[in-house]
Amino acid sequence: RIPYLPEEAVCHLPLPQMRRVLRAGGGFACELHETCLDEAAQRLQAAGFEEVRVKQDLAGKPRFATAVWA
Repeated sequence: RIPYLPEEAVCHLPLPQMRRVLRAGGGFACELHETCLDEAAQRLQAAGFEEVRVKQDLAGKPRFATAVWA
């Protein structure tokens, strides 16, 4: 975890808002700190997103969560 951020802010994804604005098949990508990408992927899957993936940045570190709204 990142020591200077509150725990609840580390992996906050606006899932209810994303579901309202995305059409079926709509894509989503979010840059996150590498320590919370697994949690973000789990939350996206639990919220009904498909094709959830963690992608690397140019330095080869896990950095992005991508998904498609079902």
